[in-house]
Amino acid sequence: MKKLLFILAALSSVSAYAGTSTGGTITGFSPYSSGTVEILIFKTSTLTGTPACNTTQRFAINSNNIRYSNTTAAVMTAYSANKIVQVKGLGTCNVWGNAEDVDVICVGDMPCW
Repeated sequence: MKKLLFILAALSSVSAYAGTSTGGTITGFSPYSSGTVEILIFKTSTLTGTPACNTTQRFAINSNNIRYSNTTAAVMTAYSANKIVQVKGLGTCNVWGNAEDVDVICVGDMPCW
């Protein structure tokens, strides 16, 4: 019985897939708005491990996120300068139904997470 409880606990703690993009570039971005909420959707040249809801292979962040302004600036700068980026997703698609929610983005050659 203890083994069964341990296995069930281990299985229930498995996290959802979260996408990562490392060593790639921003291939495009598009700002949107929904009412008073700003939304930034962008795509990278590399993406692995993304959740099934991310059918477009893109990332999204909205202005309700404290990192929105910095992420937007990082995406536009990286796109304009063709800089290498690292993006880590949250494994959810709550901001835009078919794009993965952004956790963090780093531009250039530096450890990100």
